[in-house]
Amino acid sequence: MTGVLDQTGIMNLQQSTQYYSSSADAYFYPCLLGNCSLASDQIKEALNALSHANVTVKTLWLDITFPIWTDIPSDNQQLIRYLVVQAQLMNVKVGIFTNKTNWAKIVGVNWDGASHLPLWETDWNGRQVRNHRVVTLD
Repeated sequence: MTGVLDQTGIMNLQQSTQYYSSSADAYFYPCLLGNCSLASDQIKEALNALSHANVTVKTLWLDITFPIWTDIPSDNQQLIRYLVVQAQLMNVKVGIFTNKTNWAKIVGVNWDGASHLPLWETDWNGRQVRNHRVVTLD
């Protein structure tokens, strides 16, 4: 569900960083429908909650997949910009989690406004197993 902090996810990250690693990657699903805070406030709320739980975020992955995004690529592009800027202002590395199909529909195939960020691309292979790759676009 978007628009609500995932307390179970925060607790899982807290336990992970407490017992296994000093930092963790986190996923971020922005709120786009209903009574949503500004994009920058959503990032602040999520990162402040993680900080309060003593979770150090290695990379905050913005989930750029359907069904939560609008049908207006320019609106989606602007929201992504706001999310990225706020995370960077809070000194958190941010990356993009998506695939080619979702990216093309959500922001348009030619938009390069996030090309400086790490990309975690998923590729469903038809066997309920995902092939993942993280690409740094430098």
